[in-house]
Order: sequence, then structure tokens, then C-alpha cells
Amino acid sequence: MAADYRVQNGRLEETVDGRTHAVTVGASYGPGASIGPLDVPEGHYFVMGDWRDNSFDSRFFGPVPRAQILGRATTVVMSLDRAHHYRPRWDRFLTELR
Repeated sequence: MAADYRVQNGRLEETVDGRTHAVTVGASYGPGASIGPLDVPEGHYFVMGDWRDNSFDSRFFGPVPRAQILGRATTVVMSLDRAHHYRPRWDRFLTELR
């Protein structure tokens, strides 16, 4: 699954599998910022945190076996905007993830 990146209205956007998402990029990249293609074994998942520059995820510990996944995220409980003094993004509170 390839990703396409572009800057739209001053924000970085990523499109993967036909779905576009905003991507937050910090001032510096962590050790997992760049990862090449890898094969994910059958029955495993590549998991990635939403704060890419500071997430401990499959870039560090590898693919996760399906048996270790306990649930699925379905709703954004709360969302804060780091760029605006962590002001609440009320429009994202309790929104369904698709």
C-alpha cells in the first residue's frame, strides 16, 4: 500500500488506499521517521501511532500478531490542537472513526 504526500493549505496530507489524512510533522524527526518497505507476515498487523515523530509503534517493535489485538478504536474521545496552545478541537470530540 503506497502513500502519496502533499502540502495542502500549509498542512501535510497523506493519502493511503484512497483515504486522505492530515499528518503532523514536528520540528525534528524521531528514529522511526523513515522506514522502508517491509513484509508483514500473514496474521500480523503493522500498527502506527498518530503522533508519528513520538510514537512507539511497529517501526520499533515490529508487526503485531492478531491474537494480541484486543479491540478496535471507533471514536475520538477528545482532541487538542498543539499549534494553538492545546485548545480543544470541539468538532472532533466524540466523532466516529471511519
